[in-house]
Amino acid sequence: MPLNNLPVNGLLALCDDLRHRAPKQTALTVRYLITILNEPGLKVSEYHLTAASNSQYGHGNTILKGLHDLGYIELSDPENPAKGRAEITEFARTTLELALPKHPVNTGVELRRHPDRLCVTSPYHPALPGKAHELKGRWIRQESYWEFPVGIEPAVRELYMRIYGEYDVPAVRTTIICNSPFDALRDADTDNTETIFIAGREVASITKQGRLRLGQGVRVQSGGMVIETIDDKKKIVSKGDTTIHLDDVPLAAAEQLQRRAGDQVRQIDPA
Repeated sequence: MPLNNLPVNGLLALCDDLRHRAPKQTALTVRYLITILNEPGLKVSEYHLTAASNSQYGHGNTILKGLHDLGYIELSDPENPAKGRAEITEFARTTLELALPKHPVNTGVELRRHPDRLCVTSPYHPALPGKAHELKGRWIRQESYWEFPVGIEPAVRELYMRIYGEYDVPAVRTTIICNSPFDALRDADTDNTETIFIAGREVASITKQGRLRLGQGVRVQSGGMVIETIDDKKKIVSKGDTTIHLDDVPLAAAEQLQRRAGDQVRQIDPA
């Protein structure tokens, strides 16, 4: 389905089309293309476009021309898109949230009570193992959960609320906007420079291959993050003034962070 043949709500139609034909790559073309166009004045190359689109969905120039015709990007040379420059339009920014399906983020804490023990499942957080061991917790590797004596539940609850902002009741969730520098927002007991955890969530990490990876539900609104080597250690740093969105953050965790960080963090879209 060439983009330049789509109706006025073409981006929505494209996403629906991709969702039906390739569920695992829902809206990959548009999502990736918008990402690489998000930096003002970025030169668009056929390399970017090949990476952005699966060959069965059309070629790079067709995608660029279609997005230009639909008003999602402005091309400096519409007749030869790959050799010109492209910038995303405000129309695309305001439409994108509706067009791209929002996938749920796996941030929940799950508790199972037994007569003699508590079994708690949660996403990985670097501060949890040490604190869990202090409470006589035991990591059950086969089932991927922490086991605690039932008699210390108040302390276990306090631990999980402090790290994740939720424990035994499904949390009310919100989206938070965080402004750099992010070192001031890091969770306690997370000093590893190759990861950033904020409000109980992994925001970014460096993979074994040395690449930067954003966490689930993390969106970069402006700026960006890069890997730098400082004193022989790799560190994730923000590129200029950077703003990120964290989706599906438990309200308690968001409020804890706001009390600590002030104007550097704000909430939107309370669940």
